[in-house]
Amino acid sequence: MIALIRRLRTSAREVRPSDWLLVAIEGVIVFISIFAAFQLSEYAEDRRDAARLGRIEAQLLEEARTAMGLVWQRTSQRDEELPLARSAARDLAEGRCPDDAAFQSLWAVQLYEMIDPPSGVYDELVNSVGVSALSADARLAVDFYRNSLNYAKGQLPNFRSQEDLLRPEDPRLTVRDSGSDKGSGLEMIFDRESYCADREFADVVNFAVRNQAVFQRYRNDLLDDAAFLCVVLAEEQGRKCTGEWVEQLIPDATTRAELERRGRARWDEADL
Repeated sequence: MIALIRRLRTSAREVRPSDWLLVAIEGVIVFISIFAAFQLSEYAEDRRDAARLGRIEAQLLEEARTAMGLVWQRTSQRDEELPLARSAARDLAEGRCPDDAAFQSLWAVQLYEMIDPPSGVYDELVNSVGVSALSADARLAVDFYRNSLNYAKGQLPNFRSQEDLLRPEDPRLTVRDSGSDKGSGLEMIFDRESYCADREFADVVNFAVRNQAVFQRYRNDLLDDAAFLCVVLAEEQGRKCTGEWVEQLIPDATTRAELERRGRARWDEADL
């Protein structure tokens, strides 16, 4: 070992200062090369992430448009049916007998369709670049929409578990094929006098209509947040929320303008 150390010392004394300078320069060059390689690799990765994010954001807007259109369809359908059902519930509570159209509306009161807009692009975002890659406003809009969606879906089993108002096996109700291609193709014939004389039925109707009205508020909240997300993503991409696909789902221009207004109102409200 001592002999080896002596040999190394002798060799070091034989190295000229210019040789040491050359070694130092080569070391710096190697360091710079490695550093540059890391920087280029990181830059390439950032470019790939940016391209992936741009693609996902464009697709996320299409998904938000679809979600807004689908939720609007469910919500607007109930908006049309609920006033007549409320009228029927009020008549029954006050001892009056609703007409046949009002009785027909009660069938829809007991229905709670699944709310399941597409989410494949959102799932891809979460599993790739992450929601944090979005802008602050887009993240806020995503959070509001996902929270509303999850809340409505979580509440759905509670509302579905209520007692059915109208049951096909009830002798006071006859269900038969109407021969029509519209709607369900079923015709319901009610023994209205028997139903109207049943005070327990009146109570069940009022409870069911109240529940449907409560869940309709959840649908409207979800619709506002879906419009919020659509408006934010469209604004950031220099596009319109109400694009061609939305026009197919919502043909009325006034309704599309109202949804965009509701989305912007939600944006202002959420960004306080």
